[in-house]
Amino acid sequence: SIRHDASKEQHHHQHQGLVAACHRSANQHNIPVQYMTSLELRKRYPQFIFQDDDIGLLEPGGGFVRPELAVRAALDDAMEGGAKVKENVCVTSIEEVVEGTDDNRDSCDNDGGHVI
Repeated sequence: SIRHDASKEQHHHQHQGLVAACHRSANQHNIPVQYMTSLELRKRYPQFIFQDDDIGLLEPGGGFVRPELAVRAALDDAMEGGAKVKENVCVTSIEEVVEGTDDNRDSCDNDGGHVI
């Protein structure tokens, strides 16, 4: 339908704008990237289906992060620096309280200097 095609066209232009913005940012921060046409994308990633007008950026030195390991490493560093970590706790709110002004605190409340 015409409406579907217009929506697809808008999505394509947004995608191209995002890739162009990422390319500018990479250049600005001296991060080497390779601009890739749909043909190059198909050759490098044959397991995916690319449209004729698709484009992409590849950061050859890039990789991936396992978020669980990254969070664990950050927690370990924080604890080595003296932080107290509370795990498996449901946080329902975080409020800034001026010392000595709140007498209605729940017994489960924790006073900490910083919250991360």
